[in-house]
Amino acid sequence: MNNIESHFTWSFNQHVGKMGKSEVIYAFITAILNFGRKANYREEITNFIGSQGFLTWNERADSQKADLWRDYQQYLPDLGLIYSTELISKEVVLTPIALMFANGEISFQDLMNTQTLRFQYPNGQKSKMPSWASDAYASKGLSKPSVSAQAYMDYGILIRPGLLLIRCLIELFKYEHNPILTVDEVVAFCLPIKNNSDWHTAVASIINDRASKNRVYHDRTANAVKIRHVSEWFRQLNTTSFCKIERIGASICLSLRHFSENDIQELERVCEQYEDIPFWIPDLSQSERENRLSWFSYYGSIDIDSIIELDTSAYESNGNLQKEDSNIILGNNELLKINEYDYINYVEREYEDVIPNIQNYKSGREKLAEKSILHDKIVFELARHLSVNRYSLSFDPSSADLIAERESERVLFEVKTVTRKKVSQRIRLGIGQVSEYRYRYEMQNKIRPSACIVVSSSIEVAEWYSSYFTNDIKMSLIARTSENEFSTLISEPSFILP
Repeated sequence: MNNIESHFTWSFNQHVGKMGKSEVIYAFITAILNFGRKANYREEITNFIGSQGFLTWNERADSQKADLWRDYQQYLPDLGLIYSTELISKEVVLTPIALMFANGEISFQDLMNTQTLRFQYPNGQKSKMPSWASDAYASKGLSKPSVSAQAYMDYGILIRPGLLLIRCLIELFKYEHNPILTVDEVVAFCLPIKNNSDWHTAVASIINDRASKNRVYHDRTANAVKIRHVSEWFRQLNTTSFCKIERIGASICLSLRHFSENDIQELERVCEQYEDIPFWIPDLSQSERENRLSWFSYYGSIDIDSIIELDTSAYESNGNLQKEDSNIILGNNELLKINEYDYINYVEREYEDVIPNIQNYKSGREKLAEKSILHDKIVFELARHLSVNRYSLSFDPSSADLIAERESERVLFEVKTVTRKKVSQRIRLGIGQVSEYRYRYEMQNKIRPSACIVVSSSIEVAEWYSSYFTNDIKMSLIARTSENEFSTLISEPSFILP
């Protein structure tokens, strides 16, 4: 194909700025759970969203009334939170990852981080044959493929834009160049990249351009569509823990949120792991509709163990709802009366012949439930063990899993379920959490408590862990070896598990 790079663009969603907020996403999911199965769901959802005051009521010229659902809902399938209403039109069907967010199993930041990094071209949501592909096939006298996503494959395009832009920012930082990207730079040097593995070409071109006296400038009128699409991606990345939008002079720029050496190393680790995740590939033996449904089963589902958690505390918040906050809202929201598992059973029953891998609904939720049950069981077993040894116990939903007191002792326990692949990640997450809890406890009570991480199974720890836990962070590490049995792996001197 001739000069496809000059025509290809990353269309996303024009409403990212208004929709990419935790409270708005949560309100839409709440409304869908309550009204999504009704014949007049559009009107019901519009009225509910409008009553929350998040979005502006705009009267549509065609209907002479507001329709917030029609105006904004497209962001939900773009982000993999609902199946496209073009595929399932009689009602609105949430994807498993949307239910995970609604149930507080993943935070808003996990949701945005994961979906922004996983979104790819080609995909099954942007189903219209792109004009550049139509023109290219016509110029060669070829028939267009029956599956529109195949056009990208035919011309070697297989890319995750969010991941590419973050990788470029990291490399610019490592090369000691200003780690920002302008819209014009992305249009000129990143849009032509067909595969994430070719990021070095984009970085080299940006560095060379910045060093040149004759920098690349664009006809902004001719490139208006590309500029709009790149700006949409900047806004989407602004919802993540990784990036933020800055205005430098007259330019809108994308930059990293954090620049310490540890932060960059952690972000690079995340990039490397997402770069290894397999792409969704369209199947030419299936119809357009079957391929689109398979996309939503891929992008709208994720094994919770596959969510790559940031280990650096600097990334924990971006001013949005976190996992604990989502649980609190869900529990206090009187409108949300539909039992989630009833909803899952309904989806399985109604759409078992329509949605590929429908069992993901149940298997994913059951796995999450099992982890939650195991976590609570360990907390209970630990509480019983400490109680027998004359500790007074308390529970604080906004703090550690368990607080134990005996005479002058104060100990905070944070329980983490672990898998073989995610031992280090889960321990680091627990360290970050209990460090904050310990600081807050000391500020409130004028007593510095001991801190302990409890993991759900026996593990092997690196040799340096012992010195790190006892001398640096001053915490203990305990493993549940079997039912009602615990073993101290590392003991910080101020606390020894009895």
